[in-house]
Amino acid sequence: MKNIKEAITMGRHGTIAGRKEKQDSRRAAMFTKYARAITVAAKGGGDPEYNIALKHAIEKAKGINMPNENIKRAVKKGTGELDGETYETGSFEGYGAAGVAVVIDVLTDNKNRTTSNVKHAFDKFGGSLGTPGCVSYMFARKGVIVIEKTDDIDEDSLMETALEAGMDDMITYDDSFEILTAPEDFDTVADALRGAGYEFVDSDVEYLPSMEATPMDESVKQCKRGIIPEISQPMDSKDAIAALKEYDIVIFTYENENETTIKDMLRSKKISPSDRIALITGPEGGFSDDEAHDIKAVGGQSVSLGKTILRTETAGPAAIAMIMYELEL
Repeated sequence: MKNIKEAITMGRHGTIAGRKEKQDSRRAAMFTKYARAITVAAKGGGDPEYNIALKHAIEKAKGINMPNENIKRAVKKGTGELDGETYETGSFEGYGAAGVAVVIDVLTDNKNRTTSNVKHAFDKFGGSLGTPGCVSYMFARKGVIVIEKTDDIDEDSLMETALEAGMDDMITYDDSFEILTAPEDFDTVADALRGAGYEFVDSDVEYLPSMEATPMDESVKQCKRGIIPEISQPMDSKDAIAALKEYDIVIFTYENENETTIKDMLRSKKISPSDRIALITGPEGGFSDDEAHDIKAVGGQSVSLGKTILRTETAGPAAIAMIMYELEL
């Protein structure tokens, strides 16, 4: 037992270290991405006061806390003061899963390689790379500025400031204001709002769709279940376990369960069509004993998926398939 506990502890330390390494890797990738954008923009001039594209790129870099030294170096590469790789912009259009229209803007030092990679990504996830113009007509380029709604912000004053600077429209949501501009007016409106003391949650020039719809996958139509699964925000294990109280039946896959299978568990209960069923699968390494105890405390029933231990990404679909088979869904 001591050896098992030590192995579990070591595994968890390894997981934390792995997560930190991934976070550092993502941060470095973001720095690289924005440095390239600055370099390309700086080809039009190294002074952001006279180069709106460069000004915008620098603001985005500062938004992710990129060091000033990195920004200056990227600008110098663009103006030719320092040697560096040559980047060019590009755009791809196509259709994703369920026919969703996709527009991709890229910055690359090898357009042939990037084209191949983009096509592979479309093919891998059930989409198809299209020809230029096949979906871009469905989008409009707009400057988008998002400001958090607080008690300190007067909506009329905000609208007046934005309108005077050249705003096209303002949409009010429960928790934020979304200000839309023409791409060429984006920086003027953003500067006016910053000068008036407003802080942005997000700001960028984006592709806004002319229409939106919930995608209906052909497989959903074929099986006559017109339901697209909803994905909730991430939550910690305590909140997730507390939410299980809302369900009539709670099933969780547990590697220490050696007797009860999903079939055994479902056949031992009288299940009505209105019952809500929650299925819980654990992380790599499975649930801890404390987590299993807490799930059982809210009515959870542990089940086994068999002798073979499945990975997290396959355990869930496998368990769902077993439940659907037993309940003839």
